[in-house]
Amino acid sequence: MGSTTPDSQRYSPFPSTMWSEILAIRDPASPEFRRRMDHLVSRYWQPVYSVIRSAWTRDVDQARDLTQEFFVAVLEGDVFGTASPGKGSFRSYIRAALKNFLLNEKKRVHRIKRGGGRQNLSLDFDSAADLLEPAAAGADPGELLDRAWARQLLNEGLAELRDRLTPDELALFEEYESAPDASVRELAKQKGIAEYEVWKAIWNARKALRSILMDRAREYVGSQEDLFKELEQLLGRPGAP
Repeated sequence: MGSTTPDSQRYSPFPSTMWSEILAIRDPASPEFRRRMDHLVSRYWQPVYSVIRSAWTRDVDQARDLTQEFFVAVLEGDVFGTASPGKGSFRSYIRAALKNFLLNEKKRVHRIKRGGGRQNLSLDFDSAADLLEPAAAGADPGELLDRAWARQLLNEGLAELRDRLTPDELALFEEYESAPDASVRELAKQKGIAEYEVWKAIWNARKALRSILMDRAREYVGSQEDLFKELEQLLGRPGAP
């Protein structure tokens, strides 16, 4: 007898993502590899710049040069060889690749002085300012990168959320989330609406934000399991329903 389970309820594999498709292509000379990798780099280079400034305590010019060189190397496939679908997300890959890259900084400086420099990318370094933490020698670069990555992901998610919500829904959500001691009853009384309406607005906003964050993280992880782990590691909350 055939299955009576509706198609919509059957298991479906994790959809193809930027990262999984990059891993499938593998060839840095492929236009599709470059297009997809360029998208990920353009979206997620800012945390790398911030951690070079903060954890590796480089001045502005040094951090900009190193960020440029690192991501040109990424785009050209020079630091891509060890990536594999079983080794986690694009963030995890960048985390390890950046450490190795900076540990070999002296060799690259010598090569660049001999004329081995590369092209520059168009990166707006001023846009990364809100991800910076005070420079601190000895700070763990991996932890700082994760925090900066999480802030960028959340900032982008909140920006998209503001476009989705009505002004009233946004006001309720922001007031509730920004005040640790805020209560639904107090907000309802302040706004002159029923408590149910406040709960509904907050619930809908949180649900929408979770969906946005999952969509954004999904582009650089390779599986549903990795997606849930990524959100839990970055935001301190489970990604699963």
